[in-house]
Amino acid sequence: MHAPVAPEIRRLIDLIDYVEATERDKLKTVFDYVDHKGFRKTGAELDGMPGVALDVGRDDDPIWLRVDRLQKKAPPAADDAELAVWLTYRDDPKSEPRLKTEVAGAVLVEAGLIPVEDAPERVALDDFAEREMVELLFDEWRKGAWASWVETETPRRETIALYNALFMLRQQLEGVSDIPLELACGIGFATLFRDGKRLRYPLLTVAMEISLNEITHAIEVRPRMEADPGLAAAAPARSAVRHLPTP
Repeated sequence: MHAPVAPEIRRLIDLIDYVEATERDKLKTVFDYVDHKGFRKTGAELDGMPGVALDVGRDDDPIWLRVDRLQKKAPPAADDAELAVWLTYRDDPKSEPRLKTEVAGAVLVEAGLIPVEDAPERVALDDFAEREMVELLFDEWRKGAWASWVETETPRRETIALYNALFMLRQQLEGVSDIPLELACGIGFATLFRDGKRLRYPLLTVAMEISLNEITHAIEVRPRMEADPGLAAAAPARSAVRHLPTP
């Protein structure tokens, strides 16, 4: 038999329940995990990324996700001095290199492409005597060295972006925020489509933690050993939950 609850305590409990219900109503119920804002990745997106490993570590120290700290590789420079004068590009695999429409005459003189006595202040590519050769060299460089760099560097830049996102998320999880943040791994998705609405949400969630390896500086994501897995019987209304893929 339970002791009766004092009126003051009952009023406090009712007030807490009211505040909790009010705050819950402010949050949008999420039926599809892809509608969660913030960090979100799936196993298919991470599989095969350079410097990314899933399900590594030891039995007493499981690491479900490890992301190495990769360094950017600069775009290839033009080997030909004539092409180098006219070539312009950015350190971005998604950008397209191009030829300058004009350059300073002094630049052509310095490259030994025109004599100093004939150097105008500016030289347009259309007026350059070796324009066709420059365009041919550019086409070969773009299809060769540049294309090869884009093919290898694009996935590396994606890993670098993933590393930076997890690093920022680690800082947010360790900081003070008005909205509680949680990193969770969703396991076993439930799917249902009815009346024009789609339910797609993990049945199990495991709370995760992010750490930085002091030796390799790799980002390591582990399950929080002190937290029990959660069973999602209903789609939650917490827009701050972030999901990692099943390891």
